[in-house]
Amino acid sequence: AKLVITGIDAIVVVIPGGRFNDDVVKVLQCVEGFFGESVWAHSVVLYNKTRMNPGDIWTDTTVPLQTEFIEKWRTNKADICTMPRALTDRDGQLQLTALWPHVRALKEAIVRRQGVYAPAAFRQVRRETLQLAEQALDLVQLDSWRQRMQQQNSLLLDGRLDRRTWEKKRDAIVKADRKEVSDRERLTALATAGVIVAGGAAVSAGAAACGGGAG
Repeated sequence: AKLVITGIDAIVVVIPGGRFNDDVVKVLQCVEGFFGESVWAHSVVLYNKTRMNPGDIWTDTTVPLQTEFIEKWRTNKADICTMPRALTDRDGQLQLTALWPHVRALKEAIVRRQGVYAPAAFRQVRRETLQLAEQALDLVQLDSWRQRMQQQNSLLLDGRLDRRTWEKKRDAIVKADRKEVSDRERLTALATAGVIVAGGAAVSAGAAACGGGAG
Protein backbone atom coordinates (compact mmCIF):
# COMPACT_ATOMS: atom_id res chain seq x y z
CA ALA A 1 0.00 0.00 0.00
CA LYS A 2 2.89 2.37 0.74
CA LEU A 3 4.58 1.63 -2.59
CA VAL A 4 1.40 2.18 -4.66
CA ILE A 5 -0.22 5.19 -3.02
CA THR A 6 -2.92 5.66 -5.66
CA GLY A 7 -3.76 1.97 -5.83
CA ILE A 8 -3.20 -0.83 -8.34
CA ASP A 9 -4.71 -0.49 -11.79
CA ALA A 10 -4.54 -4.19 -12.61
CA ILE A 11 -2.98 -7.38 -11.33
CA VAL A 12 -1.82 -9.84 -13.97
CA VAL A 13 -1.67 -13.41 -12.70
CA VAL A 14 0.32 -15.68 -15.00
CA ILE A 15 -0.43 -19.40 -15.28
CA PRO A 16 2.94 -20.75 -16.50
CA GLY A 17 2.82 -23.17 -19.37
CA GLY A 18 -0.98 -23.05 -19.29
CA ARG A 19 -0.88 -25.81 -16.66
CA PHE A 20 -3.29 -25.51 -13.74
CA ASN A 21 -1.76 -27.59 -10.94
CA ASP A 22 -1.30 -27.59 -7.16
CA ASP A 23 1.48 -25.01 -7.30
CA VAL A 24 -0.75 -22.62 -9.25
CA VAL A 25 -3.58 -23.14 -6.75
CA LYS A 26 -1.27 -22.26 -3.84
CA VAL A 27 -0.20 -19.04 -5.56
CA LEU A 28 -3.80 -18.05 -6.37
CA GLN A 29 -4.91 -18.80 -2.81
CA CYS A 30 -2.07 -16.66 -1.45
CA VAL A 31 -3.00 -13.80 -3.79
CA GLU A 32 -6.62 -14.03 -2.64
CA GLY A 33 -5.62 -14.31 1.01
CA PHE A 34 -3.30 -11.32 0.76
CA PHE A 35 -5.61 -8.99 -1.17
CA GLY A 36 -9.05 -10.46 -0.50
CA GLU A 37 -11.44 -12.13 -2.94
CA SER A 38 -12.37 -8.75 -4.46
CA VAL A 39 -8.90 -8.69 -6.01
CA TRP A 40 -10.23 -10.74 -8.94
CA ALA A 41 -12.32 -7.76 -10.07
CA HIS A 42 -9.01 -6.00 -10.70
CA SER A 43 -7.17 -8.95 -12.20
CA VAL A 44 -6.28 -10.41 -15.57
CA VAL A 45 -5.42 -14.11 -15.66
CA LEU A 46 -2.90 -14.93 -18.38
CA TYR A 47 -2.43 -18.53 -19.49
CA ASN A 48 1.07 -18.48 -20.93
CA LYS A 49 2.47 -20.78 -23.63
CA THR A 50 -0.84 -22.50 -24.31
CA ARG A 51 -2.72 -23.62 -27.39
CA MET A 52 -6.09 -22.97 -25.76
CA ASN A 53 -8.10 -19.82 -26.28
CA PRO A 54 -10.00 -17.95 -23.52
CA GLY A 55 -13.34 -19.41 -24.57
CA ASP A 56 -12.02 -22.95 -24.13
CA ILE A 57 -10.73 -22.14 -20.64
CA TRP A 58 -13.98 -20.49 -19.48
CA THR A 59 -15.93 -23.65 -20.35
CA ASP A 60 -13.31 -26.19 -19.29
CA THR A 61 -14.62 -28.42 -16.48
CA THR A 62 -12.00 -31.16 -16.75
CA VAL A 63 -9.71 -29.67 -14.10
CA PRO A 64 -11.46 -29.58 -10.69
CA LEU A 65 -8.79 -27.33 -9.16
CA GLN A 66 -9.40 -24.78 -11.90
CA THR A 67 -13.21 -24.83 -11.81
CA GLU A 68 -13.45 -23.13 -8.40
CA PHE A 69 -11.34 -20.18 -9.51
CA ILE A 70 -13.08 -19.88 -12.86
CA GLU A 71 -16.33 -19.34 -10.96
CA LYS A 72 -14.68 -16.64 -8.83
CA TRP A 73 -13.25 -14.95 -11.93
CA ARG A 74 -16.62 -15.08 -13.66
CA THR A 75 -18.39 -13.64 -10.59
CA ASN A 76 -15.88 -10.79 -10.35
CA LYS A 77 -15.80 -10.28 -14.14
CA ALA A 78 -12.09 -10.95 -14.41
CA ASP A 79 -10.53 -11.44 -17.84
CA ILE A 80 -8.77 -14.55 -19.07
CA CYS A 81 -6.14 -14.03 -21.73
CA THR A 82 -3.89 -16.53 -23.47
CA MET A 83 -0.43 -16.34 -24.98
CA PRO A 84 0.82 -19.05 -27.36
CA ARG A 85 4.36 -20.31 -27.34
CA ALA A 86 6.63 -18.19 -29.53
CA LEU A 87 7.87 -20.08 -32.56
CA THR A 88 11.17 -19.71 -34.39
CA ASP A 89 11.88 -19.80 -38.11
CA ARG A 90 14.61 -21.78 -39.85
CA ASP A 91 17.17 -19.15 -38.92
CA GLY A 92 16.28 -19.38 -35.26
CA GLN A 93 14.56 -15.99 -35.21
CA LEU A 94 11.42 -15.60 -33.15
CA GLN A 95 8.21 -15.25 -35.13
CA LEU A 96 6.41 -12.57 -33.17
CA THR A 97 3.66 -11.76 -35.65
CA ALA A 98 1.34 -14.43 -34.24
CA LEU A 99 1.77 -13.03 -30.72
CA TRP A 100 0.61 -9.48 -31.42
CA PRO A 101 -3.16 -10.19 -31.30
CA HIS A 102 -2.68 -11.84 -27.90
CA VAL A 103 -0.56 -8.95 -26.64
CA ARG A 104 -3.23 -6.51 -27.83
CA ALA A 105 -5.98 -8.50 -26.08
CA LEU A 106 -3.94 -8.51 -22.86
CA LYS A 107 -3.44 -4.76 -23.05
CA GLU A 108 -7.15 -4.15 -23.62
CA ALA A 109 -8.05 -6.42 -20.69
CA ILE A 110 -5.74 -4.47 -18.39
CA VAL A 111 -7.19 -1.12 -19.52
CA ARG A 112 -10.80 -2.14 -18.90
CA ARG A 113 -10.27 -3.38 -15.34
CA GLN A 114 -12.95 -2.25 -12.89
CA GLY A 115 -11.34 0.76 -11.32
CA VAL A 116 -8.36 0.79 -9.02
CA TYR A 117 -7.64 -1.65 -6.22
CA ALA A 118 -7.29 1.02 -3.54
CA PRO A 119 -4.90 0.88 -0.56
CA ALA A 120 -7.96 1.16 1.70
CA ALA A 121 -9.18 -2.22 0.42
CA PHE A 122 -5.82 -3.79 1.21
CA ARG A 123 -5.79 -2.26 4.69
CA GLN A 124 -9.27 -3.64 5.34
CA VAL A 125 -8.18 -7.14 4.35
CA ARG A 126 -5.09 -6.72 6.53
CA ARG A 127 -7.21 -5.74 9.53
CA GLU A 128 -9.50 -8.72 9.01
CA THR A 129 -6.50 -11.06 8.75
CA LEU A 130 -4.97 -9.66 11.93
CA GLN A 131 -8.30 -10.11 13.71
CA LEU A 132 -8.48 -13.73 12.58
CA ALA A 133 -4.95 -14.35 13.84
CA GLU A 134 -5.74 -12.82 17.23
CA GLN A 135 -8.96 -14.81 17.55
CA ALA A 136 -7.07 -18.00 16.73
CA LEU A 137 -4.59 -17.32 19.54
CA ASP A 138 -7.47 -16.84 21.99
CA LEU A 139 -8.66 -20.37 21.19
CA VAL A 140 -5.40 -21.95 22.42
CA GLN A 141 -4.43 -22.33 26.08
CA LEU A 142 -1.09 -24.14 26.26
CA ASP A 143 2.13 -22.25 25.51
CA SER A 144 3.52 -24.93 23.19
CA TRP A 145 0.44 -24.82 20.96
CA ARG A 146 0.25 -21.03 21.15
CA GLN A 147 3.77 -20.89 19.74
CA ARG A 148 2.74 -23.13 16.84
CA MET A 149 -0.30 -20.96 16.21
CA GLN A 150 1.89 -17.85 16.18
CA GLN A 151 4.13 -19.48 13.59
CA GLN A 152 1.16 -20.17 11.31
CA ASN A 153 -0.16 -16.65 11.88
CA SER A 154 3.18 -15.19 10.81
CA LEU A 155 3.11 -17.22 7.59
CA LEU A 156 -0.44 -16.04 6.91
CA LEU A 157 0.34 -12.37 7.56
CA ASP A 158 3.47 -12.54 5.39
CA GLY A 159 1.47 -13.94 2.49
CA ARG A 160 3.39 -17.22 2.56
CA LEU A 161 0.33 -19.24 3.57
CA ASP A 162 -3.09 -19.06 1.99
CA ARG A 163 -6.21 -18.58 4.09
CA ARG A 164 -7.65 -22.04 3.48
CA THR A 165 -4.47 -23.87 4.47
CA TRP A 166 -4.12 -21.63 7.51
CA GLU A 167 -7.67 -22.45 8.61
CA LYS A 168 -6.93 -26.18 8.40
CA LYS A 169 -3.76 -25.76 10.45
CA ARG A 170 -5.59 -23.54 12.94
CA ASP A 171 -8.31 -26.15 13.45
CA ALA A 172 -5.73 -28.91 13.89
CA ILE A 173 -3.81 -26.89 16.48
CA VAL A 174 -6.96 -25.98 18.42
CA LYS A 175 -8.04 -29.63 18.42
CA ALA A 176 -4.64 -30.81 19.65
CA ASP A 177 -4.53 -28.11 22.32
CA ARG A 178 -7.98 -29.00 23.65
CA LYS A 179 -7.11 -32.69 23.72
CA GLU A 180 -3.94 -32.05 25.70
CA VAL A 181 -5.79 -29.78 28.12
CA SER A 182 -8.48 -32.45 28.56
CA ASP A 183 -5.87 -35.15 29.13
CA ARG A 184 -4.11 -33.05 31.74
CA GLU A 185 -7.38 -32.33 33.55
CA ARG A 186 -8.24 -36.04 33.54
CA LEU A 187 -4.87 -36.99 34.99
CA THR A 188 -5.18 -34.29 37.64
CA ALA A 189 -8.65 -35.55 38.59
CA LEU A 190 -7.42 -39.13 38.83
CA ALA A 191 -4.44 -38.12 40.92
CA THR A 192 -6.66 -36.09 43.25
CA ALA A 193 -9.12 -38.97 43.60
CA GLY A 194 -6.25 -41.30 44.43
CA VAL A 195 -5.04 -39.02 47.21
CA ILE A 196 -8.55 -38.77 48.69
CA VAL A 197 -9.03 -42.55 48.68
CA ALA A 198 -5.62 -43.14 50.20
CA GLY A 199 -6.25 -40.44 52.79
CA GLY A 200 -9.63 -41.90 53.66
CA ALA A 201 -8.14 -45.35 54.14
CA ALA A 202 -5.43 -43.90 56.33
CA VAL A 203 -8.00 -42.06 58.44
CA SER A 204 -10.13 -45.21 58.85
CA ALA A 205 -7.11 -47.24 59.85
CA GLY A 206 -6.10 -44.58 62.39
CA ALA A 207 -9.59 -44.44 63.85
CA ALA A 208 -9.72 -48.20 64.21
CA ALA A 209 -6.37 -48.18 65.94
CA CYS A 210 -7.49 -45.46 68.32
CA GLY A 211 -10.76 -47.27 69.07
CA GLY A 212 -9.01 -50.53 69.76
CA GLY A 213 -6.57 -48.82 72.06
CA ALA A 214 -9.34 -47.15 73.99
CA GLY A 215 -11.20 -50.43 74.53
